[in-house]
Amino acid sequence: MSEIESCITSFVDGRVRLRHPSLKRAEDAEQVRGFLASLPGILRVTVNSRTGSLLLEYDPDQISREDLLALAGQWADFASAQDEAAAPRKRRFDRARAIRFTNRGMLATLGASLAFGLAGRERGHVVAGGLFLLFNLAHLYTYRKAL
Repeated sequence: MSEIESCITSFVDGRVRLRHPSLKRAEDAEQVRGFLASLPGILRVTVNSRTGSLLLEYDPDQISREDLLALAGQWADFASAQDEAAAPRKRRFDRARAIRFTNRGMLATLGASLAFGLAGRERGHVVAGGLFLLFNLAHLYTYRKAL
């Protein structure tokens, strides 16, 4: 079982509920909610930062279960890296690791976006492109003083 599958508490066509510690941070939870709500096929996103829970209602005719699991898996990896970067000990190591993760995430999601685009899978292309933008924002935030 992957890490994200252990976070999913309910998954039926049209509705997914998951719990993750990073959703207890209000600003992270709102960022995730805003991103998911902007995706095509998403009907409603409800986040409870007190319990660290997210309820996603979607149109199963527009978004496949596999696309949602891929998106959730990439988000969980990103959230785990953010959790590690926020830890007070070994700050330089954690920062370097977060930078590597962000750079690899940008590369992977760019490749996935191109592959989905070439394969004609518009939803996958849009989801991967959105994830690329999130990784790019994290990258820009990391280097904001140099801009």
